[in-house]
Amino acid sequence: ARRIVLADGRLHAMQGENRLSMKPVGDGRFDVATPGGPLRVVIEAENPAGVLRLRSGTGTDVFERIEPFTPTAAQLEEFAGVYRSDEIDAVFRMTLKDGQLRLERSKWGSVVPEPLIVDTFSTPPGIIRFVRDSAGKVTGFTLEAGRVQGFRFWKDVRPVRSGSLLSCILRDARGEASG
Repeated sequence: ARRIVLADGRLHAMQGENRLSMKPVGDGRFDVATPGGPLRVVIEAENPAGVLRLRSGTGTDVFERIEPFTPTAAQLEEFAGVYRSDEIDAVFRMTLKDGQLRLERSKWGSVVPEPLIVDTFSTPPGIIRFVRDSAGKVTGFTLEAGRVQGFRFWKDVRPVRSGSLLSCILRDARGEASG
């Protein structure tokens, strides 16, 4: 997923919170200087749905326009919890504070994931896609981070003893007062 915004009368490609200027080069084509190298964005005028072609030195990716995901507080609450990966022995905490979902890791503290499309967020480690069971309940997520693709995390819903360290972590992850 890629986000393109109109700000200050110009188009910008969003990379996290950073705006990357899109320099018009004619015929619906724009050049973008990215940390990973130059990128050519082509907006196809004959397609009213707004198809974008992003060309880099290695190939072309095609994107279709979709409405942005703007989750409600109730939707964000579904994502709160502790997530574990058996593959990379990692723990991610998703908390809900001040109406915002936050990803908390001891490595970098707390960051606010950027909603992209339904159940999908951009974060510093990469793209997080939440997974739901057949009843629609969030059961985990997959992490796509550069060469790291498809790492699975499961939502830890195990009951814990009151007063245990895990109980305090889970209570805090749900936004409840610790004490």
